[in-house]
Amino acid sequence: MRFFFRKPHEETARKNYDRMHRKIEGLEDIENRVELLRMLEKIEPSLLSLENTHMNDYDKKKLMNTVNSDLKKVDLVLGGIKGRKGKFSI
Repeated sequence: MRFFFRKPHEETARKNYDRMHRKIEGLEDIENRVELLRMLEKIEPSLLSLENTHMNDYDKKKLMNTVNSDLKKVDLVLGGIKGRKGKFSI
């Protein structure tokens, strides 16, 4: 039954991306903010193609793994800047 009620993976990735973007926008240090926003900009095209392009399951899973690992990297860097461990969990 859980299979029918779960959210698509693209929605979850987009939600995590947007949440992280808002956290980064709140940073006071401009250098760190610019660095993290550049990292997020590299993820954006993959996320857009995941949302807008019809793919087979293998390609979708491969791209989702790439997006999720990149989001984890950004979260770990953000956690190091804020003095906490990364709280991003997939």
